[in-house]
Amino acid sequence: MTLVEQQDTYERYVVPESRRVPAEALIAKIDFNKPRPPLLFIAGGADHLIPASLNRTNYVRYKKSLSVTDYKEFPGRVHFTIGQGGWEEVADYVISWLKSQNILKQGRDLMNLTFLSEVSLLQGCFLVNSQIK
Repeated sequence: MTLVEQQDTYERYVVPESRRVPAEALIAKIDFNKPRPPLLFIAGGADHLIPASLNRTNYVRYKKSLSVTDYKEFPGRVHFTIGQGGWEEVADYVISWLKSQNILKQGRDLMNLTFLSEVSLLQGCFLVNSQIK
């Protein structure tokens, strides 16, 4: 993103939050082997906040489960990948993935999906937990 795009995005979307959230997230105990809905990690190759390498590490940890776990890295994309130009490529990939998992069958299903991020988008991408409400 250009500097102007970064500044505009910051002014439009950044919300002050508690500094306690990351600290609390670090002490959470996660059972990576626990059965769960299909999980898709999406990383931005140019993300300097949460690098793609961290997303790959988390993907490997979750992949130990028998549940479906996938990873997709988009080169050149930043942390705010859905706010960056060309976001449609990421959205199309997610929709295709959801269809491949038989999660998204009709257009209306998209409105019923729950998209979760690992501790408020602390991942440098999206952690898409494809549970249907």
